[in-house]
Amino acid sequence: MTPNTRPLANDTLVTDPQAGAPESDIDQETEHVSSRGLQSRAVRPKFPSDSVPLVLPDTASNLMGAPPDNPATALAEGPDHEPRREPMFDARGVDVEFKSGGRILSNFTWAGDPGLNVIVGPSGSGKSTLLKVFSGLLRPNRGYVCLGRQAVPYEGDPRSQSFLKSQVAFVHQDLQLIPHLSAIGNVALPLQIQGIPKREAYGIARKMLNRLGIVNHKQRNHLSGGEELRVALARALIGPAKVIFADEPTGSLDPNRSHDVMRLFKEVVRTEGKSVLLVTHDPQLAHQFGDKVFEMGRSGLTPLSPNDSQSPPSAAEGGQA
Repeated sequence: MTPNTRPLANDTLVTDPQAGAPESDIDQETEHVSSRGLQSRAVRPKFPSDSVPLVLPDTASNLMGAPPDNPATALAEGPDHEPRREPMFDARGVDVEFKSGGRILSNFTWAGDPGLNVIVGPSGSGKSTLLKVFSGLLRPNRGYVCLGRQAVPYEGDPRSQSFLKSQVAFVHQDLQLIPHLSAIGNVALPLQIQGIPKREAYGIARKMLNRLGIVNHKQRNHLSGGEELRVALARALIGPAKVIFADEPTGSLDPNRSHDVMRLFKEVVRTEGKSVLLVTHDPQLAHQFGDKVFEMGRSGLTPLSPNDSQSPPSAAEGGQA
């Protein structure tokens, strides 16, 4: 179960007079979007380059309710009796087992702060699996997982769909773009579902795509692998999610584009208060842009400093990672 779109938060911003998309871009799309059952109030998001940062309402407590009592989710005192910042990512005693036997995560425990957290490690170490557990896409066999003060719901929980649509965004390795939509159509779709008029949604999507270096907005079957990845990234960033999970988002990009993407992640964290949990094979990139860098282990994450030796980057992950 993986979401294809992310709706936006109820925040009203001044309409950009340049945001309107040309008729040709809009009329060529053939998508059918239904907003039945979703909020009808239109939202006009801003982007990091705008003068006023986007302020997203914190709907977590209303959506999920209070999480079960757990020491890891409460504020604790530090050594100087100062309150510690509540962790954004909180996992305790998490096990994920293969059907064939064996565990990819075993008694995994970690508490991570808000910000841009980057995980490095070899293929098969559990990095992608961890992202799916934290984002609600993969139910662990055992353990407790929380984002902020929310217990993460999984498939079968009536809160799961709302959580996936409004609280988290995921940039997958397989991207999961909608085949019959153009680049701009894929990015605009979450805005249309939220109730934003088509012309305005396309204008907002065009602005985000331009920031990522995609200016011709061609059909998906004419996009390169790197362009497809940037479209998926734009779709994740354009939504209201307070937490973004990114699985090798720079794996198919050249160094310049990789730096552009990482700068955008960092800017979104700084200006909009989002948190990012990102996986990469490139330790140099991780240390250059990450607020904190961790090495993946079966039972937890080990903090790394820039001086810690790392193996050289390898090809993007595949299968269970």
